[in-house]
Amino acid sequence: MPKRAKSDDLTGGSGDVNPKWLKAFVATSTNDVAIQLLVPLPVQRLNKENKKSLVLEIFKIRYNMSVGYSSGIVTAVYVSYCVVTTKDFGLNGAPKSNIQATTVQQALQTGPVIDYIERTTIIYGSSTGAFKDDDPTTHELTDEAGHGVLVATDQVYITLIPSVAGSSAVGTQWNAGVDILYRWKEVTLEEYVGIVQSQQ
Repeated sequence: MPKRAKSDDLTGGSGDVNPKWLKAFVATSTNDVAIQLLVPLPVQRLNKENKKSLVLEIFKIRYNMSVGYSSGIVTAVYVSYCVVTTKDFGLNGAPKSNIQATTVQQALQTGPVIDYIERTTIIYGSSTGAFKDDDPTTHELTDEAGHGVLVATDQVYITLIPSVAGSSAVGTQWNAGVDILYRWKEVTLEEYVGIVQSQQ
């Protein structure tokens, strides 16, 4: 039996040893109202001779969040979330008054979530308006063997929840840059069906 190439061991047969970045940007259009962005994935659903399917293997997600605020505000504390899922998170267009932190936490535990970040941002009172940038944060999604999270859907959803009930002030605009490091991986048809079912 011929020896399997090292790149096959790494990539499940796809031969893709060069991870790539998929970049997305989401911004609120209304104060303290959650917004959701659908991001198509560059997946080719082609029939392969070896009866395998290509999926995305995600290694890292990098978040860069910022909030704009008006002049003359008092010191404010915001609790915000940015969530990456394989299906609609269900909070698009929801105002702050309808979003409890416990509701978000429950959805994070029960939904098909790839990853998320929770941020507490403090803005100190100022006579001038500005944007406050949080330091970029990178989440490592690989296990101890270096395997990432497999995604078999044609899109992911990025939901930006600018503030939840209990946050002490209103921001004028929230932005989030989300960068996803991925590569292709081949899986068997049985594995593919199982991944799809778990992410719907």
